[in-house]
Amino acid sequence: MFYSIFLDLHQLIYLLYSRIVIYAAINMTKGTDEISSVPSLWLPII
Repeated sequence: MFYSIFLDLHQLIYLLYSRIVIYAAINMTKGTDEISSVPSLWLPII
């Protein structure tokens, strides 16, 4: 039971991380300053 919860949590973190990386990559290609807001959104989750 605990193992499956751990796997789900790991998958959720991976999905969040991949979305943030994609969001950052899109902002870098746009050349906007929104990239600076990404670490401030990500750090409280950790």
